[in-house]
Amino acid sequence: MTPPQRSLRVLHVIDSGGLYGAERVMLALAVKQAADGMAPVILLLRPAPLVSDAAARAGIPCTTLSATRAWLTALNLLAAVRSQGADLVHSHGFKGNILLAALPRRLLGGVPVVTTVHGWTETTVFSRMAWYGRLDRALLGRCDAVVFVHGDAPRWYGIDAQRLARAAVIENGVMPSAERRRVMGPPASGLAERLARAARGRPVLLSVGRLSPEKGHRYLVLAVAELRRAGHDLLCVVLGEGGCRAELEQLGRDPYVGRDALRLPGFSELDDEVFAQATVFCLPSLTEGMPLALIEAMGAGLPIVATPVGGVPAMVAGAGGCRLAPPADPRALAGALAAALSEPRPGPRPNLERFSSERMAREYGALYREVLGGVIDHAAADARPSSPVAAPPRGPLTAR
Repeated sequence: MTPPQRSLRVLHVIDSGGLYGAERVMLALAVKQAADGMAPVILLLRPAPLVSDAAARAGIPCTTLSATRAWLTALNLLAAVRSQGADLVHSHGFKGNILLAALPRRLLGGVPVVTTVHGWTETTVFSRMAWYGRLDRALLGRCDAVVFVHGDAPRWYGIDAQRLARAAVIENGVMPSAERRRVMGPPASGLAERLARAARGRPVLLSVGRLSPEKGHRYLVLAVAELRRAGHDLLCVVLGEGGCRAELEQLGRDPYVGRDALRLPGFSELDDEVFAQATVFCLPSLTEGMPLALIEAMGAGLPIVATPVGGVPAMVAGAGGCRLAPPADPRALAGALAAALSEPRPGPRPNLERFSSERMAREYGALYREVLGGVIDHAAADARPSSPVAAPPRGPLTAR
């Protein structure tokens, strides 16, 4: 008798500090995988309520490890791979990569490991994150496949892709707007109305991202001061939270900026009503992978001013109404913003299917099949050790 079929079980592993780019990509991928008949599970290496809440809204199983020491987290991670009956582990960040690399592969029971390089947030050579980044890059070769979110990423991050077991480029994708709102939640209550009142008919520069050094928001505020000196009456809005808030508030006290020209409303989701309040979208980052906020702003039809870092040049190539300015150069950024402010809204760009979650999930599915060899040895799979937590029933894998 043919055993009952079961779905490909993918364990997505992430160490999350909030609902940022890597988390959004992971959630978009998991949602589409579930719709396509796979069985994705999200494993958080530390509590992340925003992510677990989004997973719950999406109907994606999510569990959290609570160990505080790395060696104990590694053991708990191993136990989770077994108890969840994972057929493949997909890591989304340096901590998961390092912990999985530290585990002898035989302990994983032959379960392959795929990782996506979303990027590293190192801004100084000797920072803790820089050391984590170096260790992560050194251990990538232990993964069965490494995914880069843009074609220039290996060179950008100093990685020799030829030394990896498998390397692939799969660009990030976003969920359709209605699905994104259902999973990620609505914008902060009344945000669009508050922005409209604060703007008072003035042009609005909108930027979105974690308030951390690599996002370059300090250079945006300095560029706003340049624009104000040149006579531009405008409002700059930066949506996000992080450790640089105090620095940005201090920069905002410049007489040419002042409270009247800068708003830091905190973290919020986006929707068409919020985008409708913006005149120009600005991404002043010092380093990037493939930013989802830029994809969303292009879909909203906003003029774009960004820095040519990471995958940004490839994303905006050929798209109308997009300008690039050198990173960490407020004067050049101000010039690009002034030019963008003087031109009409270009409207949604064509060919945004390139950035869909459907396309992204399809390409990851093909990579999974390649890593798994197209055929699973079910007898070997059933022989994997398991914990007392019940594993799903075994049968032939399907991923339609």
